[in-house]
Amino acid sequence: MDFQQLRLVFRVGKIFAITPPSLEVKNQTTNQKYYSCFMIVFYTVGVLVSCYYRKSYYLQHIHIKFAIQIILDSSLYVFNICTVLIALNKRSQWFILIKNFKITQEGSEKVNKKSHLLKFAISNFFFWGIVLHTTYTFTSLMGVDFFKMYTIEYVQIYAQFLHNFLIYTVLNMLRVRYRAVTLALSKEVCLVTKLERRSVASFLNKIKYNVCILKESVNIFNNIFGWPNLLIILFGSLQILL
Repeated sequence: MDFQQLRLVFRVGKIFAITPPSLEVKNQTTNQKYYSCFMIVFYTVGVLVSCYYRKSYYLQHIHIKFAIQIILDSSLYVFNICTVLIALNKRSQWFILIKNFKITQEGSEKVNKKSHLLKFAISNFFFWGIVLHTTYTFTSLMGVDFFKMYTIEYVQIYAQFLHNFLIYTVLNMLRVRYRAVTLALSKEVCLVTKLERRSVASFLNKIKYNVCILKESVNIFNNIFGWPNLLIILFGSLQILL
């Protein structure tokens, strides 16, 4: 079930070049490199056009608010570029991560049974509900100028939303696998008096192997998502200050 959810996120994420195109992670093709470059140019041009139309609005801010707004917009732009570059340059780590998830899949299906499509659909429903409400409110106040200033931000924010959902999906896959190891170990402890010593040793070796694989997966997760997570925290913190 969790692989189906990850596959769904990959299918949508590849549109924004923030994920590998499929679970069968391979070296990037020339077309994929070109598409990643196109997305970087798209974000850059879009942000520059947006800044041109926002210039008069920004100049009305006091100095501190102006500085915060610039850092806020810059952090979102850097986040978008960072996620594209990570998806492009860290395919080998994605390959190892997915391979590790497949190795440790046994028992995880019993822990995670919720519909992958339902969670993704509900998340998108709330996201677009908030976006539509915000659009209606500000369009009533600003008219067409709102779209000139913030159209690119719709793409940027949705890419950030997808990345957040990707983080949730990967963390959930790690959680259910650790949970499966814990349940298997607890069950085996209850039956240990009925097992031969050799069987217990074999089981513990398997548990040790799975734990080592999961530890490696956590390190890979930190390597892939570390900088994007920092930029997400920065973006969220600055929004509170405005």
